Amino acid sequence: AAAHALGSIGTKPAANALLAAIGKGDKKLQGEVGFGCLMCARSLAKQGDKKTALALTEAVNQANLPKNIKLAATQLTIVLKGEAGLGLLAAELKTKDLQRFRSALQAARDLGKVSTPTLIDVYKNLSDERKTLVIAVLSLSHDSAALPLIREAATKGAAPLKLQAIYA
Repeated sequence: AAAHALGSIGTKPAANALLAAIGKGDKKLQGEVGFGCLMCARSLAKQGDKKTALALTEAVNQANLPKNIKLAATQLTIVLKGEAGLGLLAAELKTKDLQRFRSALQAARDLGKVSTPTLIDVYKNLSDERKTLVIAVLSLSHDSAALPLIREAATKGAAPLKLQAIYA
């Protein structure tokens, strides 16, 4: 409960307390601390303190925590880094792990047009199923740089890919 409270407070002193607690205690407590770190990171990012927010997300990524918490931390790290996080975005989009891939797609959505070149770059090496999901994200960005790829997807590939591109 204390980790949640600290996460809700969302200040630098709360972040320092959470950072001091990560890696200590039992598994359940560590899950709560990890979740508190993410709550605090979001609050700090909204306040403009991206440096401390990134310190929290990176600490969560390095800790031995449940996969869902680490996925959320990676997603938030990508978004907080913006253009500097595009390498991590590309790596997550190339993974075989579907949960990591979907988390990366959400980060790309949150980044908007900044992620378009990365999405276009990884597209060619993806399965048709994953290409369909990338086209959906590209369509939400309303970036004209994605139009040639969307046009190509509308004429080539499996039926679901073509349909997604037409709807884009």
